[in-house]
Amino acid sequence: MALHNWDDLRFCLALDRHKTMTKAAESLSANVATVSRRIEKLTEELGQSLFIKHANTWEPTEAGRRLIALAETVEQDLDAFALQQDMTPSPGSVVRATVSLTILQSALSGCGPAFLRRHPDLGLDLTIRHRSIAYAEADVAVTYTRPTQGLLTCRKLGELGLRPYVRAGLDGAPSGWLTIDYDDAARQVEVFQTTQADLPTRLRMEGLSPAEGVLMGTDLVATLPERFGDARPDLKRLTPDGPVEMLEVWISFHRSRKLDPIVRLADALVSECFGQAEG
Repeated sequence: MALHNWDDLRFCLALDRHKTMTKAAESLSANVATVSRRIEKLTEELGQSLFIKHANTWEPTEAGRRLIALAETVEQDLDAFALQQDMTPSPGSVVRATVSLTILQSALSGCGPAFLRRHPDLGLDLTIRHRSIAYAEADVAVTYTRPTQGLLTCRKLGELGLRPYVRAGLDGAPSGWLTIDYDDAARQVEVFQTTQADLPTRLRMEGLSPAEGVLMGTDLVATLPERFGDARPDLKRLTPDGPVEMLEVWISFHRSRKLDPIVRLADALVSECFGQAEG
């Protein structure tokens, strides 16, 4: 029987590469039921078993391996074709990224100058306000957690290490926490704080730079990214060699825009800036 939907091949590739329905679904930003349904559909169309379950993993049959080889060839040919095209955004185009404020301030502050130097005929819109990538309000999103809803391509950029900081001139113990909003990682950070110092939260606010200004005039302690806190001589670690809390940082964009030149440019820009800050 003929294969009617080439898009179903992606689900075969994902299951072969990740070996479990759950991981295959995560890689496709889909759910397990969708992966299972697509594989079953292919099996019915072709009239042959494509995968056999062994313990907790799925392994392709001989027919499955032939189909996977075909799918890999199609994937490689499509990517090669796209790369041969003119992938330069047209002059006047605007690259739009929605970024968590604390990520922008600690790891991506160099994106703007780097972009303007390299692309004098393009614009860059970096916003900390929520913009939907599903509805093309933004080209990419940079967040602390991996999005689980929608047809998105997600990739882990890296991690940010966080520590408690006080003003450099503070001799005694801090009187309380200055708690900074870390968006979707807020709960993780607050739990970390309780393990570092049993102090009340005296102040809540957004942004690393405003928090730095408050720390300079008080005896409060705040949890800051190492990249930010260690770079400021007016701040010091509460405990020089204390534990570090690691926050994952993810970049995501709509799956349909994988080869969009604007998205590719935004992905490359964010990835390079994050890597330079990390180094």
